[in-house]
Amino acid sequence: MAGRSGAIGYATLLALAAAVLGCGCSGGQSRYGEPQPPRAVVRAEVEREFGGYVEAIAVARLAGYDYLEIVADCLLRDKQAMDKLFVMTVKAGFDAASSEGNSEVLGFVLRDVGDRFFGQCLGAEPAAVQTAVREQLLYDMGCDGDYQAKGESIHLMYPWTFPDPGRL
Repeated sequence: MAGRSGAIGYATLLALAAAVLGCGCSGGQSRYGEPQPPRAVVRAEVEREFGGYVEAIAVARLAGYDYLEIVADCLLRDKQAMDKLFVMTVKAGFDAASSEGNSEVLGFVLRDVGDRFFGQCLGAEPAAVQTAVREQLLYDMGCDGDYQAKGESIHLMYPWTFPDPGRL
């Protein structure tokens, strides 16, 4: 056809990959109604994207967590994995370098799974965990220590994750 670039959309590629691979997925759907990719595909993507975050992975491992496995499960919208990621943020003992990597991962997960799912999972956590996760997200957003000044705009972008623009 003249005038068409021949590009295949993401949903079409995903459906094709699922058909070719036999779709070892759980049968769930993403927030956009697309079929979820197989777990192995997500794990490989997480390994490629975050495998270099050696500090965060090492600290998590010392605390008894498989960081990349948890992140992959979070991207498949697993509520138990979300709980582990949030609790790990508090309990793993991330230092400056590993905390920076963890904040980037939290921000990535928020943007990938969406504010509603992320915020609902976070809202089920104890207040101390919620505050720690929100602080990490603010660091990822470049608002470290400046939430009071930017709280309203962050609340407007992520109302489920930051439900109260006046406080974390």
